Amino acid sequence: MQDLMTLAELSRWLRFSQRTIYKMLVAEEIPALKIGSKWRFDRAVVRAWLKQKASAAKLRLLVIDDEPMIGALFKSIFASSDHEVVVAANGAEGIRKLTEYEPDLVFLDLLMPGMDGAQVLGKIRLISPALPVIIITGYPESACVDRALEYGPVTIMKKPLSPEAVRSAVESAVRKT
Repeated sequence: MQDLMTLAELSRWLRFSQRTIYKMLVAEEIPALKIGSKWRFDRAVVRAWLKQKASAAKLRLLVIDDEPMIGALFKSIFASSDHEVVVAANGAEGIRKLTEYEPDLVFLDLLMPGMDGAQVLGKIRLISPALPVIIITGYPESACVDRALEYGPVTIMKKPLSPEAVRSAVESAVRKT
């Protein structure tokens, strides 16, 4: 059985104005059914449409890691997608690129020369408190991880990284935002 919504119900569900929904409807950007003279929206179809739109969204990923191979790995993983990958070789460069690039997601190594990952995370939280950060480390049991966790919850991935795990982490982080 279809779960059909009116334009007003869809507007509340998506948290868009009715005018915006109607413009999308006229432009044929949103799936809809015309029943008599009224438009209706199948919740399951709209949900699938939203999921497809979200997966097609171009993301900006910032990778802060002093190992050049890690940056190269991320670039190769997302080479065939629309996602942009910017790599920073140290914490100071990472903070600079964070403010210039405004990424959607940050992958952050903890053990780097100069400013370590915990210090970088502290600065990230000051600049962009809600920005998703995934810590990538070969030492998940280290004191640096404990210091990083003082800045709030983060996802931690253990090196070596697999392409599948990286793609899954990006999808998961995007779903949470």
